[in-house]
Amino acid sequence: MSLPLYPAVLPTWDVENYTVEPRQSFVSTDFEQGPSRNRRLYTNVPYRHQGATIMTDEELSIFMYWYTHEIADGSLWFSMEIPFAGQVQPVDCKFWQGYRWQRLKGPHVRLSAFWDVRDAPLISEAQYSALTA
Repeated sequence: MSLPLYPAVLPTWDVENYTVEPRQSFVSTDFEQGPSRNRRLYTNVPYRHQGATIMTDEELSIFMYWYTHEIADGSLWFSMEIPFAGQVQPVDCKFWQGYRWQRLKGPHVRLSAFWDVRDAPLISEAQYSALTA
């Protein structure tokens, strides 16, 4: 089953005001005696992204329709091209918090949002070895 696509007619997310943060990859269990134990939560750690973009009122209308009807008010995974590791690449995303928009001068708004990315594109083991040799 293919994921819904982020609409190509919408502007890309601004890379200058863009943040990426890996989610915590483990959970810790405390014991009455002795050290706590950590165990992995994920085999592929999801990354939390925050981004913003400038849209026209018409583009905002397209985004709001897509968000509401295509990805069930942000609850479904979708595919979107985003900047990651120095490249713009298609990844699987899901909003984890509602979006927000702010009115700017003229018919423009600044849209900002948070989303998670699963299976983030990382370098291969061979690339890692070559870069650290």
